[in-house]
Amino acid sequence: MIATMESKIVNQSLFWLVCLIWTSDASAQVKSDPDEVASLVELLEDDGVPDPRPFRREQLALTRDAGTIVPGAWQLEITAGQITLRNYQDESLFDDTSTTFGEFINLRRGVTADVELQLSVSTYVFEPVAPGSSTLDGEFEFTPQIAAKINLTGNDGGDWSVALRPWIGTGDLTSGFDVDDLALGLDVPATYQLDEDLELRMLVTSRLYDKNIDPPLISGALGVRTKLGEALHGSLGVQFDMNTDPEVRTSGTRLAWAYDWLINQNTMVDAGVRLGLEQDDGSGDDIAIHVGYSVGF
Repeated sequence: MIATMESKIVNQSLFWLVCLIWTSDASAQVKSDPDEVASLVELLEDDGVPDPRPFRREQLALTRDAGTIVPGAWQLEITAGQITLRNYQDESLFDDTSTTFGEFINLRRGVTADVELQLSVSTYVFEPVAPGSSTLDGEFEFTPQIAAKINLTGNDGGDWSVALRPWIGTGDLTSGFDVDDLALGLDVPATYQLDEDLELRMLVTSRLYDKNIDPPLISGALGVRTKLGEALHGSLGVQFDMNTDPEVRTSGTRLAWAYDWLINQNTMVDAGVRLGLEQDDGSGDDIAIHVGYSVGF
């Protein structure tokens, strides 16, 4: 009888000891240091676990990327300089030449797994003081555009990637704010992976509201991006503009090609040329040469 009671006491003691050890272990897991978790994630990345979203610039060769950056990330994209030769088909090639610094500055912020916010601005322009003049006059501009890009499919893999990018923009704020300068638009970028090294890129954009453009302007762009080396890609695109009024068939066509080089996981440089072909109204014939820089942090 005494032996049986002693056996029960020993078994109960062992049971409570096991419960205590299990509870302590569970508590330790719940109270894991976030820094340790972050270090583990970083270690896994260093060990070669691929990032499903490679570093990509928003705009290349008249098209847009359909993917979004990861939540909490920032990405800054700058067109460091652009030289534009307008009316290049005329006899005087340099009659209207502008040099732009910061022509396109785009700041991106990842908000959720499939949504990012963007702030784009135009900043500084050098233009001839008069047609044919070699004297350039600099003028500071601040023309912002705020956009949200929502990825509908493709962030998690697959051949197709499609996004919606509603935006609102204003005129040059250095001369004051005017509600008549507000513009609303919607971009729909899409990409399709043809094979491992070749990507088809499509873009439809529409100015849904703009008092300065009557009728509204719709643009479509089609392009390809191909892998040329381990970190080098080339892009070719063509863009078509058309007014929605059937009585006004004003339209234009642009051709562009660009090269982008990924220096490291978070830094990219690009360079390209945009060629404006003849438009129905005879305007907008220009050549633009640009160099860009993008960095993520």
